[in-house]
Amino acid sequence: MERSDDRVMHYDRPATGVGPLLLMWLGVHLLVSAFAGLSVDEAHYALYAAHPAWSYHDHPPLVGWVQWPAVLLGGHTFALRVVPVAAWTATALLVHRLTLDFARDAAPGATQPCFDRLAARGAVAMFLAGVMPHLLGIALVPDTLLLPIALGLLWQTWRMSGAGAPSVGLPTARDWLVLGALLGMAGLAKYTAVLLVPGVAWILLRSHGIRMLCTTGPWLATALALLLVAPVFLWNLANDWRSFTYQFAHGQGSDPWQARRFVVHLVVQIVLYGLLPILGCAYALARLRQERARAAARLCLAFAAPPLLVASALAGGSQALPHWTAPGWVCLLPLAGLGWPLLQARWPRTCAVTLAVQAVLCLAVLAGAITGIPANPAADLHGWDAAGRRAVTLSAANAVPRLAVGNWTLASRLAWHARPLPVQVIHGRDDQFAIWFGRLRDGDDAIVVDWSRHPLATPQAGHDPRGGFAICMPLDRLPVVVLGREIAAFDYRLCRTWQSAQPQVGGHRR
Repeated sequence: MERSDDRVMHYDRPATGVGPLLLMWLGVHLLVSAFAGLSVDEAHYALYAAHPAWSYHDHPPLVGWVQWPAVLLGGHTFALRVVPVAAWTATALLVHRLTLDFARDAAPGATQPCFDRLAARGAVAMFLAGVMPHLLGIALVPDTLLLPIALGLLWQTWRMSGAGAPSVGLPTARDWLVLGALLGMAGLAKYTAVLLVPGVAWILLRSHGIRMLCTTGPWLATALALLLVAPVFLWNLANDWRSFTYQFAHGQGSDPWQARRFVVHLVVQIVLYGLLPILGCAYALARLRQERARAAARLCLAFAAPPLLVASALAGGSQALPHWTAPGWVCLLPLAGLGWPLLQARWPRTCAVTLAVQAVLCLAVLAGAITGIPANPAADLHGWDAAGRRAVTLSAANAVPRLAVGNWTLASRLAWHARPLPVQVIHGRDDQFAIWFGRLRDGDDAIVVDWSRHPLATPQAGHDPRGGFAICMPLDRLPVVVLGREIAAFDYRLCRTWQSAQPQVGGHRR
């Protein structure tokens, strides 16, 4: 039976460190990094590094900049995963350190030392039990970089607010410069980093009052942050503000809001991040009365609430992806860590079983990335390197200087593994691939690559009003075999003479 009296809690048993657990999962990450192929987004952002620029159509440039050394050294898949593994490790260590700092002020009386360690261990355990943090710790996306940056902002704001270590006077110039650098790095990582700014401003204004704005510090931090994100603005200025326009339209969406999508979003969030962080936060808010604990709670909620609420609102219109909320979840973990000793004392076996089930789920997903089990969402990671090599061979043999695909998700991985061959998206939108490789023009020949897990018909001239090829003929087929089983296949077609959409006369198409 579980404990029935949560007022009787013991923290005097020693709390083991998180080092062995973190090292175990780090080994799993390195194993998956060595054997799993690149995902859609990984290949897309690796192409950022292969085409260096001040910024890009859909995201700021940091995700490409940090991969530039790996691409310069050959672009091996394992090398491309060094940055996400390092960012994941830094995030786990920051969760541990922040929770320790918060718990020292929130711990009840003489039990403080063990409470600190239990809280920090619990926060890291909840981080390690989430499926999404592991995926972000292997596949580099902008949110991967935003996780440690957001926690760095949380920590710096905690220090500057005086809640963690009360001091006389306002923060120093050095403090403001560090804050500005972190804000600038966040802006270079992802546009949604702007959702962290209200938390920083509210906490500092609440701590120091409006008089803070009469000093040079806030403006120094703002100037440094704007200087760091200047490349994004300069690129957009030279490209008709296309990135901002795209993000604004993407945020608005075109689908009506539906409660069903919102509910599905919440369920997916709990599956990917776990229920224990929510329960840990609830216990901390309900049971810890110390003012310092309340200050830590305000800080975590101020950082977590905007991204979580905005993503949830967008989810009803099918415009939110599950990893968009990751910065919000990790900013909740130090608060959840404060509630962990209380939660574990009340429900010890339930907490242990829940963590074990989540860990098995994480291992199952990561194992699927290696084995290619068809039902696993990571099964589509296999075969793209061979498909790219085959495409290069066919391009040279048939003297066709370009590849074409029906969707950008095929373009990213194919363009990475077949580089430097241009890969053009048939009927593609005005996106990053159009910037890199242009569009099909009248008379162009192409080798069209189709993938069995997302098959798309090749448009033929006269049958598709948007344009098509005059003739297409089968060229080759490449099966993808994993553990003796075919899980997918690539079909190659030689297509001749692209013809654009026919001009309209009198409002009707000829």
